[in-house]
Amino acid sequence: MFKTLHYKLLVIITFLSILPLIVVGYISYQSQKEILTEQIENNLVTEAENLVIELEEFIAERIKDIDLLTRNPVIRDLNSSFEDVQKEFRNFLDVYDIYFGAIFVDKNGYVTVDMDNTVLGRNLGQREWFKKAIEGEIYFSDIYLSNVVNNPILALAGPVRDKNGNIIGVISPAFDLDSLWQLIDRYANQQKQLGLSGYAFLMNYKGDIIAHPDRTQILNVNWLTKNGLDIELYKEIDKSSKLYYNRSSNTMNVILPIKQMSGFTNQWFVGLTVNNDELYAPLKELLIKYLILFGLVLIVTGFAIIKLSRYIVKPVNQLVIATTDFAQGKKIKPLVLNTYEEINILNQTFNEMTKKLEQREKEHKKSTLILETTDNGVLSINKNNQVITIFNKKCEELFKIKKEEIIGKQLSEIGEQNPDIKKFIQMSSIFDTKNVKKSSGSLNNIEFETCINGQRYIFLANISILEVKENDIIEEEILIVFSDITEIRSIQEELIQSEKLKAAGQLAASITHEIRNPLTTIRGFLQLFDQNSNGTDVKSGEQYFPLIIQEIDRINDIIDEYLSLAKPNKKINIQDTDIVRILEEIFLLYESQAAQEDIRIIKKYNKIPIISMDTKQIKQVFINIIKNAFEAMPLGGALIVATNYIENEGIVSISFSDTGKGMDQQTLEKLGTPFFTTKEDGTGLGIATCYRIVEGMGGTITVESKVSEGTTFTIKLPIKINDKSH
Repeated sequence: MFKTLHYKLLVIITFLSILPLIVVGYISYQSQKEILTEQIENNLVTEAENLVIELEEFIAERIKDIDLLTRNPVIRDLNSSFEDVQKEFRNFLDVYDIYFGAIFVDKNGYVTVDMDNTVLGRNLGQREWFKKAIEGEIYFSDIYLSNVVNNPILALAGPVRDKNGNIIGVISPAFDLDSLWQLIDRYANQQKQLGLSGYAFLMNYKGDIIAHPDRTQILNVNWLTKNGLDIELYKEIDKSSKLYYNRSSNTMNVILPIKQMSGFTNQWFVGLTVNNDELYAPLKELLIKYLILFGLVLIVTGFAIIKLSRYIVKPVNQLVIATTDFAQGKKIKPLVLNTYEEINILNQTFNEMTKKLEQREKEHKKSTLILETTDNGVLSINKNNQVITIFNKKCEELFKIKKEEIIGKQLSEIGEQNPDIKKFIQMSSIFDTKNVKKSSGSLNNIEFETCINGQRYIFLANISILEVKENDIIEEEILIVFSDITEIRSIQEELIQSEKLKAAGQLAASITHEIRNPLTTIRGFLQLFDQNSNGTDVKSGEQYFPLIIQEIDRINDIIDEYLSLAKPNKKINIQDTDIVRILEEIFLLYESQAAQEDIRIIKKYNKIPIISMDTKQIKQVFINIIKNAFEAMPLGGALIVATNYIENEGIVSISFSDTGKGMDQQTLEKLGTPFFTTKEDGTGLGIATCYRIVEGMGGTITVESKVSEGTTFTIKLPIKINDKSH
């Protein structure tokens, strides 16, 4: 029995299962214990810190109350009557219900105003709170036992100054200590609601308790003495952990100081005391939970181990039987995967092996079908002996030969039988190593032309090397996958020719469009000449002759400019040029058109120097921009033309701003692109020509535009322009 597999597995698995469980459980408990302990102690400290903050805010509010009362204009006025000051005190008490009285003491120490007249006229000049306040500071006393009322009290006092800043007396409101003690009592009340015995207290520097849920301990018990400590020893404890464990009372204590502030110089400490057993009760609960959990896991694990050990041999026997059947070629069912992991992996591997064998057979049939039905030709040649190994149906149709006559034969034999195949392989350069990539890398695309059966073909081939392992010998085969792109290339050539014809047509339309403008101007002058002279006075039109000649010259220049688009090597004819004079000549041409279209031309000429440049070309740029501006204002508007000289940069700036319809961002980005236009009769060459001319002069054109607001073209030219070719 002890030598059986069942028994050995039971012992080993039990030991290997329980030991890690114990180790993990212990480590987990210790880790949780540390985290929970830290959390409990941090919560205790946080509660103490929150109570400190509340007390500090409480003290600060009382100091603000005193400061507010001392600034009361009625109290500060020496001419105020007893009733007026008493009224102000009453108003103060109505607002702040934590006070139950107030007195005003003059600078000699005599009480001049009292709410209940109990100390009216008495001299309180020897009281400590009076001495502190008369020196000009707000005084917040320690809690002490009053000899008069035989109860703990807290004195508040503040100096009163007249409008000149002179101290005229002291006010002292009577403070109800219950409002302070209630803050301390709140923590104890919360603990009681939870069924706990924790409480908070307040002590002074000496250790005397000055606030406690048990009022009998106030000023009657010294916390340091009770716990066998003195203030120096407590400071050392405070520096290390803020926590103090009292073994005699089995309590955990947190002691935190209250921050001193202006008007409050007492050294008070807030303390929280919690029963240690109550504080760390969650740790005991955690331990109990871990023990219960460990016991349950142990029971479940034991049951599982017994169950596993009984049936562990069964799946092994099933696997042995299935392996034997498979070796004999019998069809087997997939093995189940509901046993332990090792057998599951073995069963899964066995199942996958049988599936892969069946899948490989299916894939072989599928790949053969794809190979035979694809539109691409597929051809494979052994690299060493040049034997054809693959020849699909597309190859049969192309070369007019059956694959049975090709596969297994060397290329030299096939060349005699079908020269087209040999020529195809030669043109594809498959035996050129630089054109062939291994299948693991990127395929190499080769385009070549050849004739098959007397017909011209253009092929695009992907050539790669396949490594085939046979009898532990790796053979390399060159695989060619090619497609007939003869028709595609023919269509591409037709598209290129069509684009050329389209470009020529656009250029012709643009030349016609550009020449029409000066012809229109010449026709207008001739009509004007005819109207003015009535056929009798020729001299009345002589003033237009130079302009007509200029427009005819501009037609020639436009033709030259379009010729320069094809031959941009024409030299610039540089001469001294007056920009303003050129602008005035152009505006004279557009004067009548501007009047007809209700367009105002606003000129803002600043003094600019004479520039050396090609006058005709810059004039063409100006005309194109002005023409576009007019076209952008079909309902009229204003064209502002400004010139400026940027002396420090050596640049002349000419800007054209219209109030037309403007352009969107997409149009701006394409502006200047040849043949791009938004006009139905435009060619898109005008602005493109402007860009080329200005850039050839070493200048720049910038465009700013907003839809429905207008467009501004700004041309910047250097004063000295080199002789550049276009």
